[in-house]
Amino acid sequence: MKARIVFLLVLADIILVGLCAVSYISRDRNAPTLTIPSAELTYIEGGDNSGLLEGASASDEEDGDVSENIRIYNVSVMADGVHAQLTYSVCDDSYNFTKKTKIVKYVKQPA
Repeated sequence: MKARIVFLLVLADIILVGLCAVSYISRDRNAPTLTIPSAELTYIEGGDNSGLLEGASASDEEDGDVSENIRIYNVSVMADGVHAQLTYSVCDDSYNFTKKTKIVKYVKQPA
């Protein structure tokens, strides 16, 4: 009886390890391809910067067009005070993440 219980537990472990391996191997690990606008852009501090996303696109092998997931991830004003580095990001349905940066003109909001 004990041998049979041990056998069933070992068999269950083998099946679980196999299922975990299949799940791990078949998981989507490829990040989407992100294309950012090539046009010269201007970041206006505190303004409506939705235009910075115009022309940006993203696609993924599994999920297709994921352009609606593109965001401005970060804005860093450069030391010269007239340029900023924009970081665009996009994430697919499997949470694979891509980032790209672009240097743009920077306009500080008047006080």
